[in-house]
Amino acid sequence: MSTAAIIRVAGVGVIAGLVLTGCAVLPTQKAETPPELAMITQAQAVALMKNAGTLNNKANAKRDSKLEATVEGGDLIVMDVASYSMSRRLGDKSPSKPFTHPKPIAFVPTAGAYPRAFFVYSKVSWDAKTNVLNVFPRADAAAPWKKVIAGYSEKLLPPIAAS
Repeated sequence: MSTAAIIRVAGVGVIAGLVLTGCAVLPTQKAETPPELAMITQAQAVALMKNAGTLNNKANAKRDSKLEATVEGGDLIVMDVASYSMSRRLGDKSPSKPFTHPKPIAFVPTAGAYPRAFFVYSKVSWDAKTNVLNVFPRADAAAPWKKVIAGYSEKLLPPIAAS
């Protein structure tokens, strides 16, 4: 038998062996992986928004940056602290008008690695046409959710349907 014929027979044998081996392996059932859980529920997000709003209104009334920092972080707290400072320098002692975020809707991805974040869309009580987008990140499981973005716009998203 020639070298070329031996190579062909060996090649066919290897290919047949691979095909048969692949066909002979019984398929294994994959263990069902449980669905990923949301990192926060809609009810928890609504409660978080209510608590953050309450503390924010108290902080705004007193211009208390330490209290504000318990529910805000990032550039948002920097902006609010600067606003408090400017109000004091300008002698503005008028209290800030309290507000709420009615009917907030949380958009929450499934839980994954940290840092994690979710956002909440709502209206604002002082203007029914204004949409608000709030972003809440968390560095790790022990860290509190702190709002870092509060974007206000009349054209941010379509209006929330009344329910």
